Amino acid sequence: MKYNNQTDGKWKDAIMTSSPTWVDYLGQWGCLATCIANIIQERNESEFTPYDLNEYLISHKGYNYLARPNVQEQAASLLEWAVVEKKYKLKHSYADNHVRVNPHEKKDVYYIIEVPAKMWYRGRLIAITHFMNALDTTDRFVIAYNGYDGEVVFTPNMQIIRNCRVEF
Repeated sequence: MKYNNQTDGKWKDAIMTSSPTWVDYLGQWGCLATCIANIIQERNESEFTPYDLNEYLISHKGYNYLARPNVQEQAASLLEWAVVEKKYKLKHSYADNHVRVNPHEKKDVYYIIEVPAKMWYRGRLIAITHFMNALDTTDRFVIAYNGYDGEVVFTPNMQIIRNCRVEF
């Protein structure tokens, strides 16, 4: 199954959250939403896009800012996992980078890895984290799908901040 990219022209400009002073777009901040949409699409073997997930999250207060408007701007587009878990009947759990990713562990178990990244935001370079779908693993690397640009990358285990295990 083909995975989605968060920068796809069909949805990159879709608004995740906004206030009078800022706007977050899927193409800029939607890496975790894209990873989750890719997992749902793969599991259901039918087209499901980041746009589809984003629309659901907006209508059900599935982003921090929508659930708690006083949240800091940097955390506005973080997902409310409980909204995703209830709708799509899945569970997630985080583990630190020492827990080995095993995409072949069993059916209906998927992994998302979180890695450090940097980006330009409002004229300055800021440190952020980025999420990617884990496809496979070796002793030293996780082979991951980078939903930002559609590339398959080899990410050294020591660069992974934490793993997110998603199970249906």
